[in-house]
Amino acid sequence: MDKKKKGFFFLDWGKCVFAHSAFYTLSFGVTVLGALTFPLICLGPVSWIHKVARWWCACLLTNARWCLGITWKTEEFPVLSPHGGLLVACAHQSVWETLVLNLLLQAPAFVLKDTLMRIPVLGWFFHRMNMIPIPRGRALSKTFLQKAQNVLEQGRPIVIFPEGRRVAFGRPVRCQRGIFFLYHKLHLPVLPLSLNSGLFWPARRFFKNSGCITIQGHHLINPGLDEDTFQRTLSKLLQEGNEVLAQKSIS
Repeated sequence: MDKKKKGFFFLDWGKCVFAHSAFYTLSFGVTVLGALTFPLICLGPVSWIHKVARWWCACLLTNARWCLGITWKTEEFPVLSPHGGLLVACAHQSVWETLVLNLLLQAPAFVLKDTLMRIPVLGWFFHRMNMIPIPRGRALSKTFLQKAQNVLEQGRPIVIFPEGRRVAFGRPVRCQRGIFFLYHKLHLPVLPLSLNSGLFWPARRFFKNSGCITIQGHHLINPGLDEDTFQRTLSKLLQEGNEVLAQKSIS
């Protein structure tokens, strides 16, 4: 590498480090501002904490656009009923989708690992927002189903990541049984969502990649399918959608 190219390399590296430092600094500042509302959301109605969460997610996505050049768009995303009554099955490649779904959906309730509910402060927020903890390594209980039914009675959609964990960009989709349990017991339609967030916002990575993240909706899977047909249909929609978005991103 000659001196000129080496100089450009360090210049670009320096810009990258500065941009990411600005992103994390601004995001930390937004988090601190959000924490200042803690006394209010403790005393106020649950709707207040949802508004704060929505604001926080919007701020982080705005920071990503300003500092890192990460934008996003939706494709074939349906107009949803404001009264809930829906299961949203989203591919899970990154923390990004947990942010954007708070903007696309009205006060969504996420199905999440029960261990997250035991984290100090953060777990309190999840409890206050009536998130739905799912036990790891144990059979799904009546309590789990009752919490889901309570959310539906509040007119909120339920979001579940059917793979059960974040899956690296490009890996095949393998849905767990939890999504079918809810689909079967609650008799609700399922909205599958594909995305390519892992290409631009990879999990557990300090550095991210600029570009446009796309989240794509598919046709609803209506109630009444048996488990095998449901799992094959959902996995196929998510897998093919992920692959199409990946090709569009790379080409």
